[in-house]
Amino acid sequence: MITFAEYMAFFDRWINYQFSRAEDAAHNDAILQAVGRIVSDPEELAYWAERDNWSMYHCAKEVNRAQ
Repeated sequence: MITFAEYMAFFDRWINYQFSRAEDAAHNDAILQAVGRIVSDPEELAYWAERDNWSMYHCAKEVNRAQ
């Protein structure tokens, strides 16, 4: 099973590859914070470890919109 730190490192690399411009940095940080909140629960981490990154990205965007 993947750990929280491994998932976050993987997602960090993925999002910074997808959105690599300097002006994307604040957006990427906000998404990463939301992802961290989502996968801090072990059950959520197990679920999201098996899902694609674009689904997590869209879920994190919704979490940020709700705040």
